[in-house]
Amino acid sequence: MKLPTALKQYEATLQATLRPTVTITPTPAKTGTLESKFAGKPYWLKSEPYPTASTGEALHLLAQLNLSAIPVPAPFPQRGILQFFVLNDDLTGLNFDDMCEQKDFRVVYHEHIEQDETKWFTAFDTLNYGEEEDYFPIQKECALAFQLTETPISTSDYRFDELLGIEDVKYDVYEEIIDPYNEVNGEQGAKIGGYPYFTQWDPRGEDGNTKYSRNDILLLQIDSDMDNGILWGDCGVANFFIAEEDLRACKFDRVLYSWDCS
Repeated sequence: MKLPTALKQYEATLQATLRPTVTITPTPAKTGTLESKFAGKPYWLKSEPYPTASTGEALHLLAQLNLSAIPVPAPFPQRGILQFFVLNDDLTGLNFDDMCEQKDFRVVYHEHIEQDETKWFTAFDTLNYGEEEDYFPIQKECALAFQLTETPISTSDYRFDELLGIEDVKYDVYEEIIDPYNEVNGEQGAKIGGYPYFTQWDPRGEDGNTKYSRNDILLLQIDSDMDNGILWGDCGVANFFIAEEDLRACKFDRVLYSWDCS
């Protein structure tokens, strides 16, 4: 990890925070049913109820990850398909009262994939998506490419200031630390694992709130990428977090979902 001179004194501390991170590169393209993708048509079985919101409307596929084809590190599952569904409304399924309550979003894991295509659900045009509005953040179906790397803690992470002992430094001194670090820490973009990026603040540590602090692992981040038709509000970013014990158990019913914009 190469650090600017102003950060050399923190090198050992930052080195200790390195986490495996799978960066995601989206490219607008049509995808197959079992492929990883942003938007598009998901893998789903006719025998299973399709995910719906509290309004009864069908949820839209935000992302699908075919884990057997992605270099995800443990404790991520090494096989199966992981899916993220959201409501196509002005909040994109966000629940401010409880960011883990899957009322208008859903995270679904298929451990075993049915190979008999006659059992796949394909009648997506029959689903009730409600009033169609131009709220959905991903305007183009995207194929995904993946690369495994390592990244240190991000400045957006609620633990960053305390870790470096800079909670009370003056603003100009803070800028001297933060600005060069943001050039090298790789917090933005789409990724699996690693550390999050926010345009505002980390909900896991907001005002000393520990309600969501157990959700320590970044399950998925999708950043605005206008070149590829991805836009969260005013150039925002979306994040999904999970507790390590839940991830090891392939239990995805208490995932924290948030998105913000500037």
